[in-house]
Amino acid sequence: MGCCLWALVLFWLAPPGTAGAETVLTPLYRTASVSFEKRVDSLIRQLTLEEKIGLLMMNSHALPRLGIKGYHWWNECIHGVARAGRATQFPVPIALAASWNPDMVYRVASAVGDEMRAKHTHGADSPQYGGLTCWGPNLNLVRDPRWGRIDETYGEDPFLSGQFAKVFIAGLQGDHPRYLKVAATPKHFAAYSSEENREGNDVRVSGQALRDFYLPAFRDAVVTAGAASLMVSYNGINGVPNAINAHLVSQLLRSEWRFKGPVVADVRALSQIRSHHRVAASYPEIAARFLKSGGSLFAEGAEWRSYLRTAVNRGLISEADLHRPLSEVLGVRFRLGEFDPPGLVPYTRIPSAIVGSDRHRGLALHAAREGVVLLQNRPLGAEASPLLPLNRAKIRSIVVLGPYADRVQLGSYSGEPANRPVTPLAGIRERAGAAAQVRHLAWRAGQAGTLREDEQRIIAQADVVIAVVGLDEHLEREGLDRRDLGLPQGQARLLKQAYDLNQRMVVVLENGGPVSDAWIAGSIPAVVELWYPGEQGGAALADVLWGDYNPAGRLPLTVYMREDQLPAMDDYEVSHGRTYRYLKDKPLYPFGHGKSYTRFTYRDLVVVPSKERLEVALTITNSGDRDGDEVAQLYGFRPEPQSGQAQRQLIGFQRMHLKKGETRQLTITVPLRRLAAWDGKAYSLLKGRGKYEIQAGASSEDIRLRTQIEHSVESLQQVWN
Repeated sequence: MGCCLWALVLFWLAPPGTAGAETVLTPLYRTASVSFEKRVDSLIRQLTLEEKIGLLMMNSHALPRLGIKGYHWWNECIHGVARAGRATQFPVPIALAASWNPDMVYRVASAVGDEMRAKHTHGADSPQYGGLTCWGPNLNLVRDPRWGRIDETYGEDPFLSGQFAKVFIAGLQGDHPRYLKVAATPKHFAAYSSEENREGNDVRVSGQALRDFYLPAFRDAVVTAGAASLMVSYNGINGVPNAINAHLVSQLLRSEWRFKGPVVADVRALSQIRSHHRVAASYPEIAARFLKSGGSLFAEGAEWRSYLRTAVNRGLISEADLHRPLSEVLGVRFRLGEFDPPGLVPYTRIPSAIVGSDRHRGLALHAAREGVVLLQNRPLGAEASPLLPLNRAKIRSIVVLGPYADRVQLGSYSGEPANRPVTPLAGIRERAGAAAQVRHLAWRAGQAGTLREDEQRIIAQADVVIAVVGLDEHLEREGLDRRDLGLPQGQARLLKQAYDLNQRMVVVLENGGPVSDAWIAGSIPAVVELWYPGEQGGAALADVLWGDYNPAGRLPLTVYMREDQLPAMDDYEVSHGRTYRYLKDKPLYPFGHGKSYTRFTYRDLVVVPSKERLEVALTITNSGDRDGDEVAQLYGFRPEPQSGQAQRQLIGFQRMHLKKGETRQLTITVPLRRLAAWDGKAYSLLKGRGKYEIQAGASSEDIRLRTQIEHSVESLQQVWN
């Protein structure tokens, strides 16, 4: 009997095609009724050493003898499927964050996941980028406004970024209890926010800054949202490159946060440990240290197969040590449904027609509208009303100028727009129709000199001038930080010339990182922050300019007054004056700032504390003459913070729509851990009976209501963990 059972087991585990013609048994790893864990273990036991090594590479080749397809792990989708042909291109993440609307961002992420899955099922335009692992979202915080990759992020606040991380990951990965729609890979873990020497940058930072600023959004992504995988960054922290940092990955990520998915080092990060960090003797040693420190997947060239093989042969790591990363890597591929019949995986039924569909195009327009921030809007001279929204009855001639007026700027990691993109000029012309003449004066991005005489005459005679200025990929991008915060000199000079001719001017900013220009803030009556707004950005802008949409975007970062308000670019201690939480000087525009075409009043702030949470209630009225959205913001103020702790921090927010004259009572639940700070051992509130001030308002500076509470809690470690 024992022999028969043993023969049956061998037959069960036999590779496809080796069974007799009379009977074909399904291998255990292909049996959908068995748990993923058992199937992964079954598959690993059938692999040769060479096959195990190959499956740990970013470009994982097919294994025909086991019926395993090739798989490329690299794909990008932070605001639309990138590098895989046509797809709906949504606003960049910093613009999505400016909406302060997690529900909308969830819908965007779900649409992106649908399009990625449809491309994978029905054939992507690019074999390399046809996979289902999205390297995103980018959860690095905006430590310094000169950083070149700000457009990829959700801003400067750990809590706000964490809220968007959770919904973006949920939208991508779907809600099926067994299968993933797409596997999210939050990046870049951790403390990465500079392009200068990024490959070998060693960040010197305190444990408090790590725990209070750099890590919370990643924790939200892993612990709360259940991100399928994670990417570690190029830089090191306090002398140890992150890709081989056992404290960061093995201890904190895996032991403390209990993360079970694969960890990938950023592309060529392992190679740069030797070439830039210079802390390892050989590539095989790096390969072994990467896996022993908790890493899983090699985003490297084909030569790393031999480096890993050498590491095993030399005894730097054992073949058995490959099984943990293999189980993580294969676990994601099983959860994506690769090893099951398509009929069992609901996401395989997403049709190809979803890509660029009318519904997604409409969502791109809606997202662009919600992210527009009206920075300022003042009356001009003796006029009673602000310049915006434009008065259709009075506006007969419009001049549109600036280097980006008739240019599509989609931002970092963009794909080919599925629909014809709408430039600012096209949107303005469409909205103006036959009621107004629209003249376009083309400016080149680097144009110098002065305006021609005919251009001066056209500008002077216009009823309104709309200048679309800002930044582009030649000024900010991955690999390139900015040297200053202002407009490029050529743009600033021509803008001033145009303003001298006609003060009825709207400045529209297209950028990822913030533009700080005190002259614009002090002179121009209306300033609109458009960001890189996606394929429908021009239509969204026109909706805002004419008042068909009442803007309600809020800044997810601080716009500083000038560069000398900032510490040195390589100073990573945010308590030295960075972000709204530590800035002592007055900013140009504060975190959370954004204006509306209507007015909102706040009253009746009530805070009811309990053991683990606060129930915060307040009443908001739309006291203006237009319907509109308000973003109510709650801040916790710590009167006597310990050294290095933030004095104030965002602890809650909600975007809501109110009709003119409407009043609504708003209740926001705030877990007490949002008031906690790292004390060196745990996240704690003030020891003993601590006093906190709870503030409610329209920005971090525009506080309308405040009240004090006392609460007695020794430590919140049990709440966090």
